[in-house]
Amino acid sequence: MKYSLKPTNGGQFSLPLELIDRLPDAGETELKILLIIYALAAEKGADELEDSRLRECAAEAGLDEKETESAIGFWRGAGFLTGKKRKTAKAENSSDEKPISPKKPDEQSEKTENKQVLFDPGKKPAYSGSELADAVSGKPDFKALVDYTQQRLGKMINQSELGILYSLYDYLKMPVEVIMLAIEHCVSENKSSIRYVEKLLISFADDGIDSYEGAEAYINRRRKYKSFEGRIRSLCGLGERALTKSEKAIVSALSESETPEELITLAYEKTVAATGKASLAYMNKILSDWSEKGIKTAAEAQSEPRAAGKDDTSVSYDLGNFFEAAVSRGRSNQDDKDKRDES
Repeated sequence: MKYSLKPTNGGQFSLPLELIDRLPDAGETELKILLIIYALAAEKGADELEDSRLRECAAEAGLDEKETESAIGFWRGAGFLTGKKRKTAKAENSSDEKPISPKKPDEQSEKTENKQVLFDPGKKPAYSGSELADAVSGKPDFKALVDYTQQRLGKMINQSELGILYSLYDYLKMPVEVIMLAIEHCVSENKSSIRYVEKLLISFADDGIDSYEGAEAYINRRRKYKSFEGRIRSLCGLGERALTKSEKAIVSALSESETPEELITLAYEKTVAATGKASLAYMNKILSDWSEKGIKTAAEAQSEPRAAGKDDTSVSYDLGNFFEAAVSRGRSNQDDKDKRDES
């Protein structure tokens, strides 16, 4: 059977193909919000929309504030929606406004010291069952967080897990939308554990991250690193083994530098040709040398002039093999001397 679609009459909008991967996790409310989001964006002919207009349309679609907030958090956590802070009229119209002065070093250190004491996970309070029940019934935003958490984890959380969730809200003072984003990220990495969410949010607190924008930037950097590390593992045949501290530092630096992968691949090939094995340290040295010479592409690296027509990576010495060979030659020479003495 074939189906005919209702003509769009010039008004239409498209949805990202990646949406298919999220459909099993999205409920009716999330799908309603998603359609409203893209319809409003198409209406404005832009890739952004006003939050107030979104909530107005959500209300017209029969969604209450709690459902709307939860659905928005879902799509923000899934990466389909990004929040932006609007500039004030004063900031937009005046170029003479004085910039905000950064805090003095002593003020920053004082804040960090206070935060480390305040957010010490070993000192978080233990909540009684009645306190947790009062929080769920008396705090609508926390109730929405509990509902969202159970929906995303696909289970009812027990009292111990509820206590952890409330400590993130009450003790760490994390905004609900930040906790939702952390939950969505953990679920996307198949880490459906409240403990894992707690660990991530404590790291947020330690790094001074307490806003949605800050958490989103952190997670995006983390996703970028994970993706890049996977490609480096595949290229260098590292398998699933844990990277050493120095290897992690190299991979992180390469990820941040946005070095072209074709240049990394060439450096890897030269590393294997020179050493006979994959070595991130050796590969990084080649890339560092190219960077110092201003070489930014594989073509430039290939055409790099070489002294005496030789490739400086074509010969290398493994110190272990060198000493082993030296010892072997020493033993051989001693054996020959002993034979001459006997004769």
